[in-house]
Parts: sequence; structure tokens; C-alpha cells
Amino acid sequence: MNIFPSELPSLLGFDAIIARLATFCVGKNAKEAAQQLLPSSNYEKVATQLQEIVEYMNASAGSSIISQSHYPEIEKELNVLRMQDAVLTAIQCKQLRKLISLSNELIHFFADKMDLFPTLSQKIAPNEEDKTVLGYIDEVLDKDGIVKDDASESLKTNQTRTY
Repeated sequence: MNIFPSELPSLLGFDAIIARLATFCVGKNAKEAAQQLLPSSNYEKVATQLQEIVEYMNASAGSSIISQSHYPEIEKELNVLRMQDAVLTAIQCKQLRKLISLSNELIHFFADKMDLFPTLSQKIAPNEEDKTVLGYIDEVLDKDGIVKDDASESLKTNQTRTY
């Protein structure tokens, strides 16, 4: 329940704050999320979000995975995967591998540091590490994103015929 008039955010210049905040966001999804923010009268929600920000700032200040990573946007790849018999390119698989690897590292990072970052640890706790998709990608692509010669029987056969 909001106890303030609907035009209050624009009267207070909240739109200017949101526009400034969006300039610090990395990626389209982050910018869109920032632009959806609204003032809230829910004290517990605001307090939790502020604690998340404090923990994020503390975690990213060190040499942690948070401060060292660029998270690829894979919305296009996920849409392709929703289609039956869809195939991703090697580059798309490499992007997917990078995001899954970073996600796995974040899950471990926060699981190991629950006392330092309790709010973020609790938020990320429902997520599970993925090994299955990474395993499939690693069967087909090398660490540089190049399709392995022995990725499938047909590739192996073609490779043998070429020599």
C-alpha cells in the first residue's frame, strides 16, 4: 500500500535520481531494473534492500568475483533454447558457459561468506550450482570456444576422411 500521491516521485525529482542511477548500471537488464524502481513505504523492504547494497559494496570492494566480472547478457540465447530443436552457435555456448561459471562462483562465494554477507547469502541460497549444462558445453567446445574435433562421431568421421 502506498501512502503517497502517485505524482510524488516526479515532484521530488525521483526520475532524475533514477536516470543518474541507470548510468552506473552494466547491461540492458540492469538499466531496465533501475528504471522500474519506485519509492516505497514498506520499511522492511527498504531496509533489506539497503542492507543488500551495503553488502554488495563491501563484497565488490575487495578482489572478489563480484568486482572482477562482466556478466554476459544471454537473453537472446535463452529465447533460442525455448524453441524445439534449436541450436546455439559456439559463441553463444561460450557466453552461456561464462554466465553459468560466474553464477557457480557467486554461489560458492556467498556460501563461504555467510557471516560477512548474510542478506545476500540468504538471497542467493535457493540457487544451485550447475554442472550439467557446463558438462555438455565442455564436451563440444574447448576452453577458447572452438568446437572440438571429437565433439561428435560425425565430426570425428569427417576429420578422419580429411586426413
